[in-house]
Amino acid sequence: LKDSMSAEEIQALVDKTAQYKNNTQQTNDEIDNEFIEELSVVDINELPETVRDYNIQDTTVHGVRYVTSIADIEDIGKGRIMLDASGIPEDELMWLSLYQKLLGNMPTEKYTAEELPAAAQRYADCSTDIVTISSDGINGFTPYVILKYEGFGDESDMIFDIAEQILFKTDFSDTGRLKGIVDWYIGSMRTGIEQSGQSYLLMEATASGETEQAYYNSYQGLDFYDFLRGVSV
Repeated sequence: LKDSMSAEEIQALVDKTAQYKNNTQQTNDEIDNEFIEELSVVDINELPETVRDYNIQDTTVHGVRYVTSIADIEDIGKGRIMLDASGIPEDELMWLSLYQKLLGNMPTEKYTAEELPAAAQRYADCSTDIVTISSDGINGFTPYVILKYEGFGDESDMIFDIAEQILFKTDFSDTGRLKGIVDWYIGSMRTGIEQSGQSYLLMEATASGETEQAYYNSYQGLDFYDFLRGVSV
């Protein structure tokens, strides 16, 4: 088509296209300006304030404490399964920390190592940790291995099945995979030590004067790093 057009016709088409683009841009700019002019500034005092008063129930059944409250969010919940770890002696805390880090990363009775993370994320958003909670115990705190989860009520059977698999039916027999996980944590801690060595030194310093900090340091500090290196050999 272009070959059959004269130079004047081509130039006229170019000019017409440019004029169309210019008119379209002007129209869009006019619409934008009109919209901006209609916007009103909202003062923070004009924003609605909502204060909810939740009725919290604290009960103990068969030695297990339940703290519950009815929320105005339908059919979704978050929970914690807390296993008291105060019976673990000090010289075994590093093994407890390693055990916790392997949970969810090793295969179980029902799931392969590849299937478990996907199922845990899909149904329960599961993760494990070690925490300390202030109490009236001899040290002023109680340590727990916890499994955190959240999900929908109609999937609760699947959520608790995954929780059971992670906590009680993990298979540690694949030593090759286990060593790979340990090596990953060694590398992660090495990077942390190199980039924030002062944090580890501060952890060591505060551990000498605080029992709870000493507990934390024993399974997360420099000694635990050396422990992992020994396990990986």
